[in-house]
Amino acid sequence: MLDKIKKKISDVNWWIIALVVVLSYGFLLTNQSIGIDDENFDFYFKNNGIVAAGRWGSWLLYKIFNTYDYFPVWRDFIAILILTGAAVMFICIYESVSQTVLDKFISTTGVALIISYPIIAKMFVYIDNSVETAACIFFGTFSYYIYVSEIRNIYIKYISVVIVLILGIALIENTAVYFCIEVCLFGFLNKTEKKISALILKPAGILCLSVLVSKIFGRLIAKFLGVIYTDYGSMSYMKWGEVGGLDDIVLHLKGMVSNFDYYMQKYFSIKLFFIALLFWISVGIYQIVKKEVVKSILAFGIVGGSFLMFLISLNENMPLRIYTSNFIAVAGAIIYLYLHLQRSNFRTKKLGKSLFALAVVFIIFYNTREINAYYQLDYKRYLRDVDVARNVNNDLQKTLGMVKPNKPIVFLGEPEQYNDIVNEGEISLITIYSNNLKGESIRIHRFFSMLGYEYPNILGEPVTIYNHSNFVNNSNIARAVELSANMAAYPANGYIRIEDEMIIVKLGEANGT
Repeated sequence: MLDKIKKKISDVNWWIIALVVVLSYGFLLTNQSIGIDDENFDFYFKNNGIVAAGRWGSWLLYKIFNTYDYFPVWRDFIAILILTGAAVMFICIYESVSQTVLDKFISTTGVALIISYPIIAKMFVYIDNSVETAACIFFGTFSYYIYVSEIRNIYIKYISVVIVLILGIALIENTAVYFCIEVCLFGFLNKTEKKISALILKPAGILCLSVLVSKIFGRLIAKFLGVIYTDYGSMSYMKWGEVGGLDDIVLHLKGMVSNFDYYMQKYFSIKLFFIALLFWISVGIYQIVKKEVVKSILAFGIVGGSFLMFLISLNENMPLRIYTSNFIAVAGAIIYLYLHLQRSNFRTKKLGKSLFALAVVFIIFYNTREINAYYQLDYKRYLRDVDVARNVNNDLQKTLGMVKPNKPIVFLGEPEQYNDIVNEGEISLITIYSNNLKGESIRIHRFFSMLGYEYPNILGEPVTIYNHSNFVNNSNIARAVELSANMAAYPANGYIRIEDEMIIVKLGEANGT
């Protein structure tokens, strides 16, 4: 394995890869987005909520290596190295199963695409878990590398695959997606193996076993730490146990299709992913015509595997959350097309090579431009959030006579001024105030605290994943929503109201439902 990787490393133009990293990651490295999901650290790591959600591998990684103590530039640089290793391994597997030697051009192209795609994905950096995301991509790819390796002892091989998969799934469940798509992609390309058991059934069994064992370990670790195990899907995702019937599944499926259509209109990366899926569907239909049933199943499996997380969690927002796994379907399609181009005559091959080079450059530049605009807009949103917080703090000090509040403060609603944050005609990022339409002000309290403005909340104690429901369902918040009905909203006079038991700050309308 190491010999193959060493040879493939020598076949890659590393100055091009370095340029890809700079183009894809340059803005992030010089201006880390401040729109980081507060729940990722406060809810999950500080309060062991990550274990409750079943991601005990991420918790273990944090405990051993203190990854959140690193500056973003170093944490993300480590992620880049892990991603590069996964990309080179991906190309090596491609060569091994297809029995095709990829030239320097397509090797570099493939590595560039595989590196840039997860990097520019919004979810890769938005919640600051780039190391975990890169590691699970690596584990997903490495597990399949072991599966197709020449290890003679079948038990050692399968046990090794299961162990690596468990480690990846324990980090992020997307590892199952990576493994599933690669099983289908590389099974389709495999020149030697024809048995459906080796191509589909055995890998599927290994994946199911790995998911099961990972969940069992998660429960044991949660029990040891005294954490209530909720598993992935029990909070913002619907659990399969809550499905009342086929109508519920259809409803969520329609929601996913609607979201997919919405994000495809907004993001170029989703458009590219959709084109790749159409390509693999066409390939699957062509294999049916050729009476290659197994190959057609594997081609369609690439499409189905891309949406595996929807089947795991019934999450309607899957189109947004599959950014980091899209690269397999996209890069696989591009390399597959290139190999067919190689079999054509020289003139077409030369022209095709030039077109491929231009296409890859366009993809990377356009995606980079898109993510740059995304973060610029996020920073603009952050500055507005800060401006509102500063004004509210100043008004509170004036209202209270420069005395630190001794009553809990309830923030309600969302400032109307945010309706005009637009990027090329598209309404963009959710603000830190967006979840206050029901009086859920936990994020605002964290945001104000980050800026140095400390106010007591309605519980009188830090809000964690374990007492969050008590915070949301607090009767005083419901009472505050009622009292705020006739109040003016920020920034008009009278948006602050002092009651006996609390201080109400009405940033916008709140419905309380």
